[in-house]
Amino acid sequence: MRQKEERKRKYFFTPRIGCRYSEKWNGYYTMVVGSHLICKDSCEFKSLCTTNNQIWEMEDCCPRNKNRQSETYYSLSNSSRVQIDSYIADRANYSDHTTFTKYMLEERGYVSSEKREEFWERVVFYNFLQHYLSNGEIPNYSDNKSFFNENIEAFKQVLKAVEPQPQLIYVWSKSVADALRANISKIEGLREILMETEVQVMEVALFAYQTEVQFSREWVSAHIRKQMKVIPHPEGYPPLDLVIYRALKKEYIGFNEGIFTIPYRRREKYFAYGVFLNELYKKYFNRWSLVAQFFVSLDKNGHPQKQSLRQISTVTTNEIGYWEAQELFVEELKEVEI
Repeated sequence: MRQKEERKRKYFFTPRIGCRYSEKWNGYYTMVVGSHLICKDSCEFKSLCTTNNQIWEMEDCCPRNKNRQSETYYSLSNSSRVQIDSYIADRANYSDHTTFTKYMLEERGYVSSEKREEFWERVVFYNFLQHYLSNGEIPNYSDNKSFFNENIEAFKQVLKAVEPQPQLIYVWSKSVADALRANISKIEGLREILMETEVQVMEVALFAYQTEVQFSREWVSAHIRKQMKVIPHPEGYPPLDLVIYRALKKEYIGFNEGIFTIPYRRREKYFAYGVFLNELYKKYFNRWSLVAQFFVSLDKNGHPQKQSLRQISTVTTNEIGYWEAQELFVEELKEVEI
């Protein structure tokens, strides 16, 4: 029975769907993705629980859980629910959970059980790795790609299994976020977006799934100020944050790993990226090295290209999309929604 279930379902840990998930969080169906679960117990079955395939065999015979009053509740595959339920009830003190909860609730002091419940019962929680780790150290993605990549199919299944499907996905592990970035072309409808404000202490990434998320100009402004301190505003041209904001709303550019991106199939948007980059260089940045700090060109797999932005910028005024690109730099439109 367990083997048949394993063939049908890639993910072992059942996502915890909050009882108020249908109410959404800040207008979106929201998922929070952790990295892994930890088991520090020492027993003869430890090697089974720390692999994706063999953990299924431990569902009903874990020595730590099998004598609990409610075997169903404390089953291994229900660990995400046990984890969050314990945190809400203040039976477990998880520092990462508290840091993230404070960020989402915009709280600074103690977060009560009532406040914890207000957030966690309105989101889905899911751990990315489908097996236990023996300690709290999660490896980095770049040196352990296969270790993370074997969990991508499970993640895709979870996205489709949750109803309604999540629209925003907060990932609070750099290694997991890097894994999603590297495999983003395999997950249809997933794209990274810039967070409005940063989470202190811990690294958090934000992805949109099968939905369009409205960017704010304030969000763009904060990102530019972080990089340049002052937002360039040349005479006769709109300020740089407005130019980039317009380009994002038109979906001419995207965002990934803290940098604005130029898509691989640039001509599909009938937009002159060469004109766009040239104007940025001449009017706002003055050096190509500064342009490269903000923008990167992507290949067909969504990875940064070796091709330089300077090569993309070599265009003529007859290029398709010339006027669409020029429109982004029109000062008179600065108060108009494009």
